[in-house]
Amino acid sequence: MRPLVLQADLDAAERMYEEGLLNDPVPLVTPLLGTVLPDPGPDGTLDQRLQRALTAALRTDGWTLSVQNERGHLHFRGETDVSCTIDLHRLHATLWPVDRHLLPGILFALEVGSGRVTPIVGPHGASLVCQQHFNTDALAEYTLPERFERPDLVLTERDAVRAARRLGIPHGQQVQDALPWPYFRDLLSLEDTLTRLEQVLPRVPALGPLLTLLPELRAADDAFLHPTDDEWSDLFHDPIPHTFLTITGGDDDLSLDTVNEFLQNHWECGNVSPQWCVQVGRNGEGHDRLAAYLQHAPRIAELSAKCVGVLDLANRSLPAPKRT
Repeated sequence: MRPLVLQADLDAAERMYEEGLLNDPVPLVTPLLGTVLPDPGPDGTLDQRLQRALTAALRTDGWTLSVQNERGHLHFRGETDVSCTIDLHRLHATLWPVDRHLLPGILFALEVGSGRVTPIVGPHGASLVCQQHFNTDALAEYTLPERFERPDLVLTERDAVRAARRLGIPHGQQVQDALPWPYFRDLLSLEDTLTRLEQVLPRVPALGPLLTLLPELRAADDAFLHPTDDEWSDLFHDPIPHTFLTITGGDDDLSLDTVNEFLQNHWECGNVSPQWCVQVGRNGEGHDRLAAYLQHAPRIAELSAKCVGVLDLANRSLPAPKRT
C-alpha cells in the first residue's frame, strides 16, 4: 500500500525548500568579497571570511557593524558605541558673555552632522531624549491621575508639566528647565555659527579648526544616503549618544542623569539601536549603497571625533570660571 501524502505536507516541504534557498548565504556574500568588501582570502568558513572582510573595511572606531541574513537579504546594521562624557563648562563660561548663541550653535551643528553614525549629543539632543523618555502624554493620562487618585482627571500637556514641576516628578521639559534657553531655541544655522566663530577666535584660538571641520562634517552627512522604506524600519530613531557634551561643570547634572537613565532603560530592555542599515540582495542589489555607506560612515565618525577633540582641547586651555 502506498503511504498517504497530504497536500499540506507537500506544501510545507516546498516552503521549507524555498526558505532554504532564500537563506542560502553563498549567493549573497560571495559577490561582495573582493568587490564592495576587501578580499579576505580563501581560508576559513564563509562567515569567517565575511567577518575578516568587514574588519578590513572598517577604518574608524566608534561604531559596530553587524550582518544578519533575513529572507534573501543581508541586513548590514551600523550601531554606535557609547564612548564618554565631556564637560565644556569652561568654554561655556568664556563664550557666554561674548556670544551666548555661539556654543549652542556649534553643538547643534555637531548633533546634526554626527547623528546618523556616531551621535554627538549636547543639551539640545539631551532635551529630545528627555521628551522621549518622560512622555508627557503618559504623565497627563496615567502618572498624575494616579498621584492625585483621580482616574477621571483630564490635563493638558502644559498643565501636566506645571504639576510635575510643582511636585518634583520627572517630566519631559526638565532638561530645558535646568539649562540656559539658547541651547534649545533660536539655534544658529551652520553659516551663522561659522561667521560668529570667526569673531571670537582672538579670544579662543583653539576653536579655529572648527571653521573647516564643521563644513566638512556637513558635506559628509549630506553625502550619506538616506534609508529606503524597508531600511527605515530597521533603524532606532532616538539618539544613542556616542559622546555626550555637557556644560554644567558640576556633579549635579540633570541632563547627564536623564540621558544615563534613558540608556539604562534602553539596555535593560534588550533593545538594539542601529543608526544606519543597508539591505543587500542578490544580483548586485544594494551593493552600491553598501559601498557608499562604508565610504561615508567612517568619514563622519572621524570628523565628529575631531570636532569633539577641538572642543575638549579648547575647554582645557581656558581657566576655570570664578565661583560666585
